[in-house]
Amino acid sequence: MLQPFTNEIAESSVIYEANIRQYSSEGTFNTFTKDLPKLKQ
Repeated sequence: MLQPFTNEIAESSVIYEANIRQYSSEGTFNTFTKDLPKLKQ
């Protein structure tokens, strides 16, 4: 079960938005998720 999203979490989090169709030539979530560890750095 996921933890509820609270104001405390929101205030200490970094939220990114990505345009999946333009992120890579494939434009798929699979390609994007493979790059998540690199993006996290």
